[in-house]
Amino acid sequence: MDSKEAFLAAKILVDFIRDFTQLSENQLLAIRKMMEVTVQDVMSNVATISNTADSKTNSTKVVLTKEGKDGEFNQTVISNSEEEASIGGSNEEAMDRRKKYLEGKLRRAGGVFSKHMEALSTMDTDIQNILAKVVGSVSMDDVMGQRLSHVIFSVKLLRRGIAQIVENFEFYQTQKNIKQIRNEILTEVYTSYTAEEEKEIFHKIFGQPKSNKKAS
Repeated sequence: MDSKEAFLAAKILVDFIRDFTQLSENQLLAIRKMMEVTVQDVMSNVATISNTADSKTNSTKVVLTKEGKDGEFNQTVISNSEEEASIGGSNEEAMDRRKKYLEGKLRRAGGVFSKHMEALSTMDTDIQNILAKVVGSVSMDDVMGQRLSHVIFSVKLLRRGIAQIVENFEFYQTQKNIKQIRNEILTEVYTSYTAEEEKEIFHKIFGQPKSNKKAS
């Protein structure tokens, strides 16, 4: 066997293994990026749920009330500690203050109830929309799992190809035969891809696939 031919065949093999390693690394980096984006989306949506719940809770503490029939509506913040010191006594003025206090408290209680019902009705829709985004982000795990399986599959193909070359060393001392097994491996790898990003990464390293073609 011509030593120059064997050297060139070996060079093709070494270059192929180098480029194939880069392909696998780039595919894994792309999967890692997808994982990071997914985690960020989930955490962001979880934070949004918490903020939405806090906002709804705070909004129920502020109601609009008015004093008397002709009074204007004003914001009233509901507090757990109501001042009742000024409504004591038994005279007519104290009774009137107590009456107004109880009427105001009843109006505020009604406002709070209305606010809670309003918050509950809108909370359900808001949370559903956010949860839909979370589910959409988490569903990417199927895509990531599939792409990871493609990387594993490609490495197995390379290992099988190298084992074949080692077992038939003399046969693969020619450029033609090395190119043939190289192209067979690349074709199997490329046809296993289902995502366009996987194919784009492949194209950047190996160019367009040589499906169903033997090396010349």
